[in-house]
Amino acid sequence: MRAPLALLLLTSCGGVAASTPPPRPCPTAEAPPPTERAAPAALEITVRAFEDPAAPLEVTTASLDGAAAWSAREGFEALEASDAQGPLETVIEGGRVGFERAIAPPLHLRYRLPPPGSDDEHRGQGRGRTYFDGGALLLPEGARETSIRVALEVGLPGVDRVVSTLDEGPSQTLEAPPEALRDVVWALGRADLARFETRDGFDVVASVGGRRFDTRWVAAELALLRSDVSTWFGQVSPGAHYTVIVSRPAIGRAPPFSAARSGRGLRLVAREDAEWSSEARLPVAQVLVRRWLAGAFVGDDGEAEAWLGLGASRWIAQSILTRMGTLTSEELARDLTMLEGVVALAEPGEATPLERMAHGALYAAALDARLRAHGGDEPSFRRVLLPLMREADDTGAPVPRTTVVAALQRILGDAEVTRFEAQALGADPVELPADAFGPCLRPRTTTHRRFALGFTAPPMGAETIEVTGVDPSGPAYRAGLRDGMVIRDLRYVPGDAETDVELEVVETGARLRFRPSDRSARGRGWVRVPRLDEDDCFGG
Repeated sequence: MRAPLALLLLTSCGGVAASTPPPRPCPTAEAPPPTERAAPAALEITVRAFEDPAAPLEVTTASLDGAAAWSAREGFEALEASDAQGPLETVIEGGRVGFERAIAPPLHLRYRLPPPGSDDEHRGQGRGRTYFDGGALLLPEGARETSIRVALEVGLPGVDRVVSTLDEGPSQTLEAPPEALRDVVWALGRADLARFETRDGFDVVASVGGRRFDTRWVAAELALLRSDVSTWFGQVSPGAHYTVIVSRPAIGRAPPFSAARSGRGLRLVAREDAEWSSEARLPVAQVLVRRWLAGAFVGDDGEAEAWLGLGASRWIAQSILTRMGTLTSEELARDLTMLEGVVALAEPGEATPLERMAHGALYAAALDARLRAHGGDEPSFRRVLLPLMREADDTGAPVPRTTVVAALQRILGDAEVTRFEAQALGADPVELPADAFGPCLRPRTTTHRRFALGFTAPPMGAETIEVTGVDPSGPAYRAGLRDGMVIRDLRYVPGDAETDVELEVVETGARLRFRPSDRSARGRGWVRVPRLDEDDCFGG
C-alpha cells in the first residue's frame, strides 16, 4: 500500500541565499508567507515515501530551465530522463549526472533512493519516522539566484507533522539557490514540537521518533543556549531558528548524538537509547558558536582559521555551558582529558581536524588564563576576540592571522607569538596553569590510550560479519582474531580505548575480549577536586 509524501520545490529567477551562514549581526531570516498563487515553477520535485520502511523513496523532478548537470551526495538508482524531444541518455559519474545531448526543456527526471543504512546520518526510515536531507536529491548545478517554494503533502499512516530546518507545515518558502537545500533536513512522523517566542524571534524544536528525553526540556535548554551564545558574542539572533531532532535505531555502534548546521537551524541525530547529556550539549553548543566565527578569520593559507573555528569554539562552548550550569565539572574534566589525550597521542605529520580542535581549545583556555593574570584593559580572550570580529564586520573581509598575532603580541609580548606558533598551530603540548578551569579541576598525569579496533570496522546492523583487514601488530590479532573468521555479537564503543571489545567467533563459539588500543602515552589529564560544592566551581 502506497502512502505518498510530496515535496515540491518551485523556483524562479531572483533572490539571494538565506541559508548560508549569516553575517554578524545575524539578519532576520524569516520565511516569507506562502502565497495562494505561486509563480511559474522552474523546478518541481516530488518525493514519495511508503508505509513499508524497507521501500525506496521515489523521486520525480520537472525542470523548466533544463540544467545540463545535476548532482547528489548519495547514491540513487533506476534513473530515467526525458525532455521535450523524448528520452535522454544519461552520463553518470559518481553522484553527478549529465546528458548525451543538449536539453530541450522541460526536463523530467525519475529515480529511486534506496533505503539507507543504519549508520546513515543523512537519511532514516522506519515505523513512524522518515527523514532525509536535500543532499539525497539530485539538484541542478550552477543555479545561484533562485526563489524557492517548498510544499509538502503527507499521506504516511501515523504521520501527524512535517517539519524541516527551514520551517514547519505543508508550505515552506525561502530565497536561496537549489544548492542551499543540500543541508536542509525534512522529518516526518509523530513529532513532539516546542516553541519559544521572544520579541526578537522564536525557536522551534521538533523531535521525531523514539527517544529517552523530554523534548520540552531540551527545547527550553536550546533556546537559552542560543541566547547565551549570542550574548557571549555581543549580538542578537532575530528571526526563526529551527532544530529538528531525528532518532536512529539503538543498534550497532552509532554515536549517541551528532549535530550539524542545517537550513535556518540545526539537525540533531540522536540514538534512541541516548540520554540528554554533555554528549549532546557540547556538540550543539560548538555548532552554535562556530556559526558566529564562520568567515571572520582567515589563516595564512587563505582558509578558515582552524585553531579558532575548530578549537577555540570548543573552549567557548565549554565556558558557556558551565556558566549555564548544564555542563558539570565532572563532564568538563572528561572532555578536557579527551582533548589532552588527542594532543599526547598525535603523531608527526599533517594534523587531523580532531588534533586541530584539541590544540586550539587548550590554547584558547591557556590564553584566557594568561590574559586574566596579566590584567589591564583586555583581561580575557573574549575582550580580545570581539573587537577583531567587529573589524571583520566593518571591512567585510576576514581578519588575517597576522592581525590576531599582533593583538596578542601587543598585550603579552613576543613570548606569546612563540607560544601561538608552537601550541595553537604546532604540535607542542599546551602550557596550562593548574587553576585554568577554576577551583574544582586540577591536572593529573595519566596514561592516554589511542583507540584501534585492529581490523576493518564492519557496517552497523549486520548480524554476522566476515573479518577483514586484521592488523598483525594490533590488539585483535593478539586476541586471536584472523582474516576470514565469521563473528557476531560485536560490541565496542567507537573511539573509546578504555572499554573492551567483545565478540563471538561463529565457528567455535569462543568469545573474545580485548582492549582496543595499539598505542599509549603519558600526559596530562584533569580530575574533579573532591569535597568542593559544584556551585563554587565556575564563576566570573
